[in-house]
Amino acid sequence: MKATSKNILALVLIFICGVVIGGAGTIILERAMIKRALNNPSRARAMIVRRIVRDYRLTREQKVSIEAIVKDSAKQLAEIRLSVAPDVEKVLLNSRDRIAAELDNTQREKFLGKFDGWMARFKRVYYAGTGEESP
Repeated sequence: MKATSKNILALVLIFICGVVIGGAGTIILERAMIKRALNNPSRARAMIVRRIVRDYRLTREQKVSIEAIVKDSAKQLAEIRLSVAPDVEKVLLNSRDRIAAELDNTQREKFLGKFDGWMARFKRVYYAGTGEESP
């Protein structure tokens, strides 16, 4: 292999590594931002307002109005989630029981362990910013 072929191959490999690292970094960053927003809804609302202020160069008065709208919308969404969450939980728990009945003991144990993790994630998302916990 000539030196130029080796150089081109090295450049292609470096490019591919950059794409993979950049993509993975973006995914990790997005997950961290979503997790932070779920754990602190007021911070998420502030981030939304900051982006709108920056993107549209709002005046102070507009910013105050937008903050109130975002806060009100978040409250309404939380109320909707709270109203449907018990029904969603019932469906999920019913599905869990039906699936578990189809599995042998080893499979069931593994499934139920994973299901508990899924339910914990569901509760964090569904009840985020509502100040409520699942019954």
